[in-house]
Amino acid sequence: SEYNHRYRAANVADGRIPGPLTRDDVGQAWCVKGNEHEGGVTLTFQWPQPVSVATILYYGRTSFTLGETWKDYELYVGDAQQPAVKSQFKVGHGPQAIHLPAPQSTAKLTLKFLTCHGGPNPGASEIQVFAARPDGAALGQFLPPSKIPGDDEYAPPPPVNESPEL
Repeated sequence: SEYNHRYRAANVADGRIPGPLTRDDVGQAWCVKGNEHEGGVTLTFQWPQPVSVATILYYGRTSFTLGETWKDYELYVGDAQQPAVKSQFKVGHGPQAIHLPAPQSTAKLTLKFLTCHGGPNPGASEIQVFAARPDGAALGQFLPPSKIPGDDEYAPPPPVNESPEL
């Protein structure tokens, strides 16, 4: 599923990751229409020959709202009927790793996104596949909502001062 031709699935493998809340991801991210993912959506990577896969990095679609990121997901290797990994992504901007229990050789990976964090058109800015676990220091930093200026939707509420009259 794709929102439209400007938010194609191929955009997840273009090497471009828009900044959070920049409102600038047209042609750089993939997303689905909000009303078209009730049963989840799949995104499949295929190669002509098997490749080694150890880690997948997911960069959520955060250009418009942090809620347009996926939450629950399953990862299938090859034509497996059972997921190799089943977990959740956090709300925020930056890389989130999916580590296979052990590296595997495959010509096909399928990510099944089951739920999102509430945004209208969830998706991904980038998804990268690695043959070995990358060094965490080389990946960049994941930013939770509290570290992203301008995010009113997921920011903690301001403190409330006690009134002397109460």
